[in-house]
Parts: sequence; C-alpha cells; structure tokens
Amino acid sequence: MFVAPTMQIIRTHMDVMPHEVISLHESLALPTVVVDGLVDLAVACNHIVDAIQTANLSENRAQILSYSVESDRRNARHTREAVHELALSALDYIDHLIVIYARRAATYATYVVRVAGAIAASRPAPEPLSAPIEPSQVINEPHVYVPLVRLGQDHEDLTHAHEAVMGALSRMSRDAVAFYGGEWIMWRRPAGSVEVDTALPCTLHAYAAALTSAIGSHFASA
Repeated sequence: MFVAPTMQIIRTHMDVMPHEVISLHESLALPTVVVDGLVDLAVACNHIVDAIQTANLSENRAQILSYSVESDRRNARHTREAVHELALSALDYIDHLIVIYARRAATYATYVVRVAGAIAASRPAPEPLSAPIEPSQVINEPHVYVPLVRLGQDHEDLTHAHEAVMGALSRMSRDAVAFYGGEWIMWRRPAGSVEVDTALPCTLHAYAAALTSAIGSHFASA
C-alpha cells in the first residue's frame, strides 16, 4: 500500500528568504569590480532563494495530492505510483537547489569577509573569487573562510549573524555534513527519511548580507 511521504525539508529548520542587495548608487570607496562582485553574488543567492520557494510550493502540492490519492477508494495503482514518483522528484529537486544555494552562499560570505577584512586593515579590497567556495570548505575551516569581521561601531547585528553561522555548523548532523560534503551527487533518500538542514546556506547568506550592509554603512559614515 502506498503511504504518502512526509515532506518537510525546507520548513523544518529555517525559512529560506532573500536579503537586500547593496545599491550601486551608494558612495562606496571600492573598485567597480569589487562592488559588481558583491552585487553579483547577492543577486545570485536571491535568485536561488526564489527557486527554492517556488519548489517548496511544488512540494506542498505533491503532498496534498498524495493524501488525496491515498484517500481515494478506487483501484488507481498507476495514479498512486505516479503521485509517489512526483513526490520523490520534488524532494530531489529541492535537494539539488539547496546544494546550489549552499555553494553560492558560501562563496558570497567568503568574498564579503575578505573585502571587509581588507577594509578593516586599510588594504585594497580583493577582486571577486575566480571559483566557487564549496560548503565543505566552510564546514571544515569556518574560521578561515567566515570569521567574524567587525566594521564601524555597531557590531551587534554582525555578531548575531556570525553566531548563527557557527551555531548552524555546530548542530549539523552527520547526514548533513555528508550531504554538503559532496555525497549529494549519489543522494537518493526515501521521502522524509533524512532531514536536509537548510540552516547552513541560510545563515551564510544572512551573514554575508549583514556584512555587506556594514560595508555600506562604513563608507557612509566615513
């Protein structure tokens, strides 16, 4: 007998949400290539967030359809099998989107950290990264890729955002570490059997956005 799958990946941990993109019109004392790099990564992350939110709606529809078909007393074997396959397909798609999100959020956070660190040390800001940062790199060496960088006088938002990243890393399950470590390529789990923790990309994105905002405030108050 077909059992409707339990599908609660995205909502289990954190809401996936977009963040403000730094304005090109702000008076930033940074090279254009650096500003463009920050905007590029911020926009990329927001596009992926939009895709995940849309996929989440498809997941909800698959769940509703699964329960509806299961309550149908007709002999509808093919319909039940098709709905089950649709549910698994929705989960697979979201898994892939989460990996894409984690990679870009890790890259965004790493680059903003390097730009902010250069500003704090009165050094020239580095050009955009030539290759994406893998989530596994952040997981293995968070203090190298996403340390706390302070700019200006108000550090509260940055501190909280950074603590959220460290908290997400400390709470990661073995399955989540394997998932973000590259084993997602062969990932095919029964529906609802393993929770894919979205806290890592969400907190990396939030920290990157907070630090980018701090860069803007830094130059605005200079």
